[in-house]
Amino acid sequence: GQSSWATPQVLAFGQWIAQLIQEAYVAGAIEPIPISGTQARALWRSVIDHQIFIGEPRVAEMAQASWRLIHEFQLPAPRRWSETGLSVDQRQFKAWAGAYESICHKRGMADEWALAAQLPDLIRNRAIPLPERIELTGFELSMPPLQRALIEAAEAVGVEGVAAEPPAE
Repeated sequence: GQSSWATPQVLAFGQWIAQLIQEAYVAGAIEPIPISGTQARALWRSVIDHQIFIGEPRVAEMAQASWRLIHEFQLPAPRRWSETGLSVDQRQFKAWAGAYESICHKRGMADEWALAAQLPDLIRNRAIPLPERIELTGFELSMPPLQRALIEAAEAVGVEGVAAEPPAE
């Protein structure tokens, strides 16, 4: 007997992470100013351009992609890596990551992946508003640990998580 219904909000996982970060920032749950991927890449370039790869944008893109993977797979931050056993490339990345983090800290900002890593704790502390129900669809591959942690945190605070069945064809 209903004549209308609320349109569901449909987001790609990355869009949902960006929305959660924005909501956390607006709510005052995070202090650093969120920066975009493009802004983060410019910072990576500024760090790397002081080295031997001047003007080579692919190096900054690879560093930024590595930074994302570190956060997505919840790996130890490069600053915590022991120097023992690191290759020359790993040492260089560790130095770049340290310089990148330092610039972000001094300027009071953080990229989406550094902030996304904080989201599971913010969700558990109920610092971010969440819907009553989250329906997951289209996940044919297993989720990276950060995505799983977000869903588990949401379910821990009472959000109903539903995995949609894939279409038959």
